[in-house]
Amino acid sequence: FIMREEESMDEMLQKYFSTEDFGVKLTAKQVCSDDREGATIRETMKYEDGRYEIGLLWKSGKASFFIRNFISNSESLLRVIPAERRQCGESVVFFEEKDSVYDKILGVYWNVVSDCLGYNIKQQSLRTDILSSKKNPTKREVLSFVMSIYDPLGLLSHITIQGRILLRSIHRAMTDWDEKIPEDLGIKWCEWLNLVKEANRFEVPRCVLPMNPKSIELHTFVDASEEAFAACVYLRSFNGQKYTTHLLAAKARVSPLKNLSIPRLELQAAVLGVRLTHLVRQELRLTIDKVTYWSDSQTVLGWIVNRKRKYHQFVAHRVSEILETSAMPVA
Repeated sequence: FIMREEESMDEMLQKYFSTEDFGVKLTAKQVCSDDREGATIRETMKYEDGRYEIGLLWKSGKASFFIRNFISNSESLLRVIPAERRQCGESVVFFEEKDSVYDKILGVYWNVVSDCLGYNIKQQSLRTDILSSKKNPTKREVLSFVMSIYDPLGLLSHITIQGRILLRSIHRAMTDWDEKIPEDLGIKWCEWLNLVKEANRFEVPRCVLPMNPKSIELHTFVDASEEAFAACVYLRSFNGQKYTTHLLAAKARVSPLKNLSIPRLELQAAVLGVRLTHLVRQELRLTIDKVTYWSDSQTVLGWIVNRKRKYHQFVAHRVSEILETSAMPVA
């Protein structure tokens, strides 16, 4: 195409964004609706930072969402909510009803009676002969099942990390995707599958903070081995009479295929710990009085404390991130 000098790029492009009605007959109602939407576009459209922005086009009278399926362990609260908007229907006292004890939210189950969070890892994706350990799965089946476990808080990291380590071993064995895994890895697969079955009994309290806490602390523990490195964050609170401690979140990573020394893996764990703690602090939106990081690696602690020495790039970058991220904000 030809662009005249007096035309700006925006003016030139506008020619190619025009539309033409062809073979469409609009009713009066549609025209009225189009007029309202056109007015919305004209009133809200603005050009900023090299792009056009417009408001959302909501259908008139249909922009509200009616929230349903409320569930609670408070009977007094449920009595205020209309029956048609409760998950339990017309029943208010539903704690003895088997189907209403659990509620699923994003793969995590809430036990309404005990007020605990739990898991229900489904194994229907695996064939019966694999579940019964009669046959070994293929590499593809192992990957599919390991990645199907949804654990947003990382509370099952002690189990899921073993599945990821098994995947790395299968990869190192040069197994094809649709080839059955070797017998020695098949034994480890069966052992890990038994752990997964036990995970369905795992529960943690939903409420981690008592009423009117006097102080709130975060304690982060990091560790590493040749196989993996991990971090976990605990919340410790004091209400004036006793301390309570709860696990908030955890993360685990498989060690890279490129061999690293144990001190460097411990340093990786420390970086993972400060990142996880930073995320937890952002999501909690609470006043944290104290944050403590725990590591049993004297080498890593020496790297962090020593400010005078110049380290290798691998160490220097990670120590710098640890010092910047773990610094407490000034009130």
